[in-house]
Amino acid sequence: MLARSGIPTPPLSIALLCLPVLLVAGAARAPAEIPPAPPPVPDVVVPPPLPSPLEVAPPPPVGATPPPLPRPGLPPPVPVGGTPPAPPPPPPEDALGRTAASFVRTSAGPIRWEELRPQLAAVDPLDPRVQGPFADRLHGLVLLEPPGEGWTVRVNGSRLLVHDRLHFGLVQGLPPGLWRPGSDPRGAVALALARAQAVLPGRSRLFVRPEAGVVQVVAIGLRFPSGLVPVEDVNAGLGQPPPGYGRSYAFVGVLVPADDVPVLGGLFLPEGADPGRVRTLIRALASLRPLDVRTPWRREVLYDTEGPPVLSLDVPQGFGFRGAVITSGGGSAQVPVFVAGDGEVVLEKGEIYVAVSLLQGPFGTSGNSLVAYDGMAQQLPTVVAPEEPRTVAALVAEHWRLRSGREWTVEEVRELPLSEAEREQAARLAREVETGHAVMGVSGSAKPYRIRVRGHSGPFVRVSDAQVFYVGGVRGGLVGSYIANASVDVFTMQFRRERSAEDLALLAGIAASLETHPEGTLTALARAGRLSAEQTRQVLAMLQGYREDLSASNTAWANLLGEQAFVRDPETGEVWKADIESYWGRWMRSPDGETILSVGERGEIAAALRGQGWRELEQWFEPPPELRR
Repeated sequence: MLARSGIPTPPLSIALLCLPVLLVAGAARAPAEIPPAPPPVPDVVVPPPLPSPLEVAPPPPVGATPPPLPRPGLPPPVPVGGTPPAPPPPPPEDALGRTAASFVRTSAGPIRWEELRPQLAAVDPLDPRVQGPFADRLHGLVLLEPPGEGWTVRVNGSRLLVHDRLHFGLVQGLPPGLWRPGSDPRGAVALALARAQAVLPGRSRLFVRPEAGVVQVVAIGLRFPSGLVPVEDVNAGLGQPPPGYGRSYAFVGVLVPADDVPVLGGLFLPEGADPGRVRTLIRALASLRPLDVRTPWRREVLYDTEGPPVLSLDVPQGFGFRGAVITSGGGSAQVPVFVAGDGEVVLEKGEIYVAVSLLQGPFGTSGNSLVAYDGMAQQLPTVVAPEEPRTVAALVAEHWRLRSGREWTVEEVRELPLSEAEREQAARLAREVETGHAVMGVSGSAKPYRIRVRGHSGPFVRVSDAQVFYVGGVRGGLVGSYIANASVDVFTMQFRRERSAEDLALLAGIAASLETHPEGTLTALARAGRLSAEQTRQVLAMLQGYREDLSASNTAWANLLGEQAFVRDPETGEVWKADIESYWGRWMRSPDGETILSVGERGEIAAALRGQGWRELEQWFEPPPELRR
């Protein structure tokens, strides 16, 4: 089920276009007058100015009573019999000023696409080590110095977010009219912090100071800003919290007027932030520019079959969009897949699942594989090796063919380094596999890895990032076995070779707008849990039936070897255990039911008895069904 929705806040590109001009103009003006401050916004306490947040003592521990803070406009409390405390020192003149100036440069006006295009055309999309500018022709913006591998760039409506799992750089367009120069800025800033879910009641403190036509902002005592990356709350609930969970955060930034659109830019940084990562983040935000071209778009939402949204993204007008939440070939996992494009320029997310079984004994080897593309499975009479990148690249090429209806030639395959989060996940998966295989007496291994695959078909080029989670196990003995499975998440871009710069800049904007919604993720996880429980019940029922069949088979062989059998009257259901003369012996019962006679293989005797009303009984070497319950 698909739906469209609009964005109420103004386009980010409009705010960015005005941002450098207003800063340059504001630098020549005297600071705007701020009227007397109203009572503080709930959950955000506003004390008098303090030094830079790097010099402020950390907030009190959880559960401790914070010291009383003076209300704006009132003198601080004076202890009985004491003297008034000295006012806090003013903030260093360059601390916040340097931070504010680092987000923008004095050059005004947008970047022209024709000037940027040659740089983008020279970049190899297969090599993550070669970084060109991050250009987004969908929303109309450029990062001249993108942060590189290990960072994520997200554009959602009027918000740009550059982050890893610990450090966050934000440029946020706020609702029109929320703040104007000369008015109190705290409500606008508090709204942005609340949307980021970074406020800790009773502990967070906000500091603002007007300067050169803008407002410098510092907030301390914050929590991890999960509102910027809602999926991290889901990860935390699954026992995989981000490294910033539980750490104290600070926000430092600047609030800038841009016509009627307030723009807040700044950094969410944890206590003990990595200085190198902070410098990378500041350089990226400082290189932000509007682009002189942008593309009309609409917001598409993929809904779960049970209702909640799973993911959403911005799609150019004229592009189609379709998607679904599928059940993985592995059985219970719920995976969203989609395609957005016009047939020539395409962005896809798909899933490949591989299960392999191999038996090797004294008389030879036999094996087969099951391969599922986006939930559609097919059986292969050969063994696929999903631990090999080249094998996965061939599976990706087949996925391309099924999605596009075209034959593709793979040009290059490159293995990519895992991110820190992926390495942590790989280590955890390896421990779980080692524990599970040790219980089963299997020698196993886990190998998560990433590859990038490039291929062509006529004038079109495809580049896919494939995230592979492989688990395999080997059991030795007279009859050895090998069992393995792998799930492959495939993220694919298709573009025209002759217009690669334009197409990739458009696709970059679509990919940057992709947002995962926790409601749909939790619904899919709950359904996967129910499916897994049902599969477990079915497996246990199969095992129970196997045990019963095995017990009945053992009883049958014991009876056969001991020349005994179960004899059953099909009309009355009565059962006896009797000695037998041969495997093919017959048993008959008289009409009055008083006599049971074994007639063996002598067919003429059985025929004569049937003529007198005798009936033939059933013979079982295993217990009849009614005795197995």
